[in-house]
Amino acid sequence: PVLWLSMWSAGNLAEAVVLENRFTDFTKKSKKGKNKKGNMSNLVQYKRVSDDEHLINFGNQTLPDIHIDYKGIPKEERGGTSVKLLGASCLYCFAATLGSALTARGAEVRSISGSVEMLKGKDEIRRTKVTEMNISVEVEIDDQYEPILEKCRKIMERGCLLTYTLEEAIEITYQINRKS
Repeated sequence: PVLWLSMWSAGNLAEAVVLENRFTDFTKKSKKGKNKKGNMSNLVQYKRVSDDEHLINFGNQTLPDIHIDYKGIPKEERGGTSVKLLGASCLYCFAATLGSALTARGAEVRSISGSVEMLKGKDEIRRTKVTEMNISVEVEIDDQYEPILEKCRKIMERGCLLTYTLEEAIEITYQINRKS
């Protein structure tokens, strides 16, 4: 499956088949396993098809490949894709980790939703970078699970795999609210 990140409209079947063939050729070389240090490898592949078209392959069935298609989009409106992908990864990681923490402690979670705001600034040599990330999630649970949510709020102050990996480079804040 392919996740389309574009203003691409209905298009035609022949174009979709060509794109599918690009992914098939692109992903044949995908490898799984462990790296030299014995750690599990999480390979993501990228292919620049043209100035307007980019492909990202995740190599698994649970996460669809991404086709970024800028055709017809003015250059000044194309920025921010990488920042949004970074934010989406961190938001997913944080919300999924929170959900796992809650269910591991016996809470029944009806839903978790959230958003992430990322702010950019300059580093000491004037390169643009993400300087702040504000993650906010809302958890829907019954009243009886409020004590578990409080415990998990404290646990989640440490972040998740991705956010604590980035903490030295980006100021990250977390907000966990209960949906009423």
